[in-house]
Amino acid sequence: MWIDCVVVMPDHVHLIATPYEMTSITKILERIKGASAHFVNRLLARSGSLWQSESFDRIVRSGDCLDKKRAYIFENPVRKGLVERWQDYPWIWYPP
Repeated sequence: MWIDCVVVMPDHVHLIATPYEMTSITKILERIKGASAHFVNRLLARSGSLWQSESFDRIVRSGDCLDKKRAYIFENPVRKGLVERWQDYPWIWYPP
């Protein structure tokens, strides 16, 4: 899977990704949620559910739409009042 960008918010995560193979979005998210829940639970010395079972996903079909989606998720920490500029938010990842 190619990860375009990720923004980790206090109560949710935004992710733009392209699967390399014909794997369903549901299966990909199960893998990400399972691995991250295991890591977070181990780090916090706890157990149990971390993520909600459902997700909200969309298929991005054009470069123009992709740029708008990126801008929307990058601005999420600003809209939530966590930072003044998205560039200052420490939980954003995108390739250089």
